[in-house]
Amino acid sequence: MRRVRRGRGLIAIGIFLAGITAVITQVLAEEASPPVQAETDVQSRGFSLPNMNVPPPPPPPSMQPLTVRTTGEGNGKVTFPPANACPPGCGTNYPKGTPVVIAAVPAPGSTFAGWGGDCRGTAPCTLTMDRAKTVEAKFNRIQAPSAAAPTQWSRWSQAAAGAARQEAVKWLKGASIDGALCKIHLGYPQAPPGVLKSRYTFTGLVKQALQQAGASETVAREWDTAFKNSWDTWATQVSILPTPPLLWYPTFLAMPFGAYAPPIPNAPSPLSALVSPGMIAMSPPRLAGTIQTKIGIPANQPDAKAAISIFANDLSARFGLCMRDCLMTNVMGSGQALPQSLPPAQPVMGNCSGGMIIVSGF
Repeated sequence: MRRVRRGRGLIAIGIFLAGITAVITQVLAEEASPPVQAETDVQSRGFSLPNMNVPPPPPPPSMQPLTVRTTGEGNGKVTFPPANACPPGCGTNYPKGTPVVIAAVPAPGSTFAGWGGDCRGTAPCTLTMDRAKTVEAKFNRIQAPSAAAPTQWSRWSQAAAGAARQEAVKWLKGASIDGALCKIHLGYPQAPPGVLKSRYTFTGLVKQALQQAGASETVAREWDTAFKNSWDTWATQVSILPTPPLLWYPTFLAMPFGAYAPPIPNAPSPLSALVSPGMIAMSPPRLAGTIQTKIGIPANQPDAKAAISIFANDLSARFGLCMRDCLMTNVMGSGQALPQSLPPAQPVMGNCSGGMIIVSGF
C-alpha cells in the first residue's frame, strides 16, 4: 500500500514539473517572435477619411528690376513711378505684372532722340514688368540757330508753347468718359476708341499767340493746325482695353445676385491706363515733323527747325508727365449683378460715364 501511494506522488510531481516547463517554453517563444504590427490603415477596416491636404497660400508676387540709362551728347532725365528720375536714381523694383509708364524729359538745349532696350520709338513708353527690363533714353544736343534770324523763330516757339499748354489743360479739364461707349463687366470697364471726349474745343490760341509774336498768318495758321491735328490723333483713339484689366469698381466683385449697384465713382487711375495708339503723334520727332510739313518751305531753315524742335520737345515732355500724373476720377459706374456658378462674386453688367481729369504736368 505504501508503495502505491509513493508511486502516485511521484507521478503527480512529474506532471506538475512538465506543466511548468511548457509554460516557460511558450513565454520564451513569444518573446523571441517578432512583434505584430498594429493595424493603422483605417481603410483596411472598411473606413475612409477625406483628403486633408490643404494647399499652401499663393506666394507673393516676385519683384522684377527696372534699369534705366541715359545716353547721347545731350542732357535730360527719365521719369518713372512712383516718383523716380534718372539721373540720379536709375533703377527700382516692381511686383511682377505691374504696368509702368516711362517718360523722357530733355533738358534745355537738348532733344530726346528715342528709346533703346525694352522700349521703342519716342513716345512715352508703357512696360509690363513681367521680367527684368532695361530702358535706354538717348538725348542729343540741339545745334544753335543760325545768325540770320537769331531770335525770330525762337520767340515764336516760346509763344506757341505757352498757348499750346493752355489749350491742352482746358481740353483735359473738360474731358470725360462717354457713357454710350463705356461698359462694365464685373468691376472692369471696357470701351472702344473715342471714349474720351471733351467739352472744350480748340479755339486757335496757338495761332493768336504766334501772330502776336510777329509770325505771318500762314505760319501761325499751319502751326496751330498741326498741333490740333496731333492732339486729335491721340484723343480720338483713346480706348479702355479688357487686358490688362482696369479695376475701377472693386465693390462690384461681391454684389449679391439680382442686386443693382448704385452709382459708384471709379478708383482713380493715371491717364496712361486709357490706351491710345495715336500717342505716337505727340512724340517729339512726329510732332515736329507734322508742324514742319504743314508750314512748308519757311520751316526748312535751320533756325526754324531748331525752334520747332524745342516746341515739340517741351510739349511732348509735358504730355508724358501728364500720362503718368494726370488722374481719371469720378467716372460713375452702375449695373445689375447676374447669376454665376462661383459665388459670392457675380458678374455685374452695367455702364460707366462722366468723370473728370485731375491735371498735372502741364
